[in-house]
Amino acid sequence: MAFALPDPGADRAFVDVLVDGRSTTLGVDLLASGPADYETRPGSTREASADGYDVAMTPESVPPDENVTLEFEVHHDGDVASLEPYLGALGHLVALRDGDLAYLHVHPEETDPEDGRVRFGARFPTAGRYRLFLQAKPSGELITASFDVRVEGA
Repeated sequence: MAFALPDPGADRAFVDVLVDGRSTTLGVDLLASGPADYETRPGSTREASADGYDVAMTPESVPPDENVTLEFEVHHDGDVASLEPYLGALGHLVALRDGDLAYLHVHPEETDPEDGRVRFGARFPTAGRYRLFLQAKPSGELITASFDVRVEGA
């Protein structure tokens, strides 16, 4: 299958599959020629906008190697958005560690689709910067919101 990357630079693609009942993640680097323009990322973000939706994340701080609950609340025009299942869940969360792009896929906890919130129990193995990608389906529209998280030790 041929496709074109939208912008020059380096990207990484991942695929999650089940092989003999075991979850397996494969990754590949993708390179698009041309002058790349990279933006400086913030240390941490707790709010994001995606396709007309506003998404807020809590908590404020995330410790390394401890269980933490990440909660995302989705709003549209100031109102709480009702979430619909996407691929069997109210949300999907992926985290990539800065530097080596270590990959963490987290499944949601049981939540009420009407309150616009989805929660994930996560454990970040080491301190560092992580880029989180949340996928949710409010009002039938699939959105992807990204957050930057700095995981810091005590």
